[in-house]
Amino acid sequence: DAIIKDFAPGQPPLTIRNVEWTVDKWHLLLGEMNCILQSKGPDLTGRAEVARGFGHLTARNVRIEMPALMISARIPEARNWTTPGTVEVKVDKIVLASSGIVGAAEINWRGAAAPDLGTLGEFRADLKGSGAGPVQVDLKTIQGSLRLAGRGEITSVKGLRMGVTIDFQGPRRDEVMPFFTLIGQQQPDGSVAIEINSQLPGRPTAGMKQS
Repeated sequence: DAIIKDFAPGQPPLTIRNVEWTVDKWHLLLGEMNCILQSKGPDLTGRAEVARGFGHLTARNVRIEMPALMISARIPEARNWTTPGTVEVKVDKIVLASSGIVGAAEINWRGAAAPDLGTLGEFRADLKGSGAGPVQVDLKTIQGSLRLAGRGEITSVKGLRMGVTIDFQGPRRDEVMPFFTLIGQQQPDGSVAIEINSQLPGRPTAGMKQS
């Protein structure tokens, strides 16, 4: 079992059961600790190669799946939501160093659903870092009735800041869209624009309505 401390501010350690790891001793000659991690669940399934060197942490060939509930349970605002679906993380290579993050990651959420609305769809977030400067984030709907389109950035100081446009194309659109207007601004095409600021959890940013 792997126990990850300080996984999220103010949250208890995250425990992932049934983790196997193998250390490649030849990389030690290069001044790098290279470890292959894999797990067959039930918390997490997949495989990743993680290397720790002087001043950097590198992840390669990451293919991991986990229940969406595993993530939402760590977020205070979403803790009471029984989040369905599966989250998949894909990384070919990404390097975390003091100078910034270099590389890309793809995060897919499949099987999202909501009570009385059924399946909402599949969504993808692409993260790209080029070293110095923020990590760029693009969010979009791959398929489904809940249409999301967003762009923003992540920094170590300001966290996540992102603008997202929301639309719903299901049969109950007239009932669903008024809810989104409580947390954002309605656009001329009927969609709703919201601003996400991770430094203000549970509270609206400027221009948003209190809900």
